[in-house]
Amino acid sequence: MSSLTEEQQWREIEENRRFLNTFKNLQQTDVFSIPFGGERDYNDATVRLAGEAEHGSLLLSRGAIQRGIHLGDTVPQSVDRIMPRADSVQGLEALLISKTAV
Repeated sequence: MSSLTEEQQWREIEENRRFLNTFKNLQQTDVFSIPFGGERDYNDATVRLAGEAEHGSLLLSRGAIQRGIHLGDTVPQSVDRIMPRADSVQGLEALLISKTAV
């Protein structure tokens, strides 16, 4: 999203919302999942536009365990998810231990 202009970001957010609304039996939430979700994948405009589109939370993939960050009353809360690339239980366990130790 960060590589797009504000107008392009708004179009992406709004077109996806309208697309999802075409599915009548789809359970929806107010969470906006930032594509890729890394620190460089969104910017202040993305956060503001998601809030203006009435998204209550942003789903991020920053390789961290939830930090409990709330950005204020006017912008969505961030929710972290871990998307490990470990291909084994031991690798995943090591990743989780290293992230909680920070």
